[in-house]
Amino acid sequence: MNNPRLPAPKRIPHWTTSVNVSQMLQSMQRARTMFGLIRTPILILIAFLAGLMFERSQGAEACTDQGGVMRDGVCWNE
Repeated sequence: MNNPRLPAPKRIPHWTTSVNVSQMLQSMQRARTMFGLIRTPILILIAFLAGLMFERSQGAEACTDQGGVMRDGVCWNE
């Protein structure tokens, strides 16, 4: 079977799952921390925009209750 003229077959490395568990946990902790840092400003922005919408709605209701008309965010009493 072994022909002296042919080179020996090369070994193909097998992919193993020898991952260091502590390194994986540290990586997951860093990802969780980064997600928290990104999530906080996004939630603050959403709360701010919801507050703006609520205020504009309350202002529009007060304007129409007094017989006015809202135009470009300004109450006009005509």
